[in-house]
Amino acid sequence: MENKLPENIRKRSFQVYEKLLESPSTSISYTEAGLLAFGLYEHYRELKKWESPIANILSVYIP
Repeated sequence: MENKLPENIRKRSFQVYEKLLESPSTSISYTEAGLLAFGLYEHYRELKKWESPIANILSVYIP
C-alpha cells in the first residue's frame, strides 16, 4: 500500500497552489509553503510512476 497524504492536507495544499496561481506575489506562511511542498512532491511521485517526461526532467533535481 502506498503512502498518500491525508485528504485534508491534499486539499489544503491545492488551496495554497490556487492562491499562488491567482496572485504570484502573494506571501505565504512557512506552514503553507510546507503544505505546498508536500502536495507537489506527491504529484511528482505520481508523474514518476508513469515515467512522464516532466518527471524525468524533475528527477535531475529531486532524487
